[in-house]
Amino acid sequence: MSLICRSKTALAALGVAACLVGVAAPAYAGDGDGAAGLIGGLAAGAIIGGAIASQHPGYYEPAYGYRHCWIARQRVYNQWGRFVGWRRVRECR
Repeated sequence: MSLICRSKTALAALGVAACLVGVAAPAYAGDGDGAAGLIGGLAAGAIIGGAIASQHPGYYEPAYGYRHCWIARQRVYNQWGRFVGWRRVRECR
């Protein structure tokens, strides 16, 4: 499981725990209206959260093919054409 997936799972669990702690009620059964609202709210949150999480994330690069990239050194010249050093550049095939 990737780090991002684990952090999302932990964040979701923390949110559910915070909701359950935040709605603590007196210890009497009553007619169950509060429990129905809590269960309905959690179910709606799970459905909406699942729909958002299943969408394609926008931070992935399109996979048209395998790109092989590496860091290469490139010569750097001053304005008079003299060699002054090296810089690192990213090269891809």
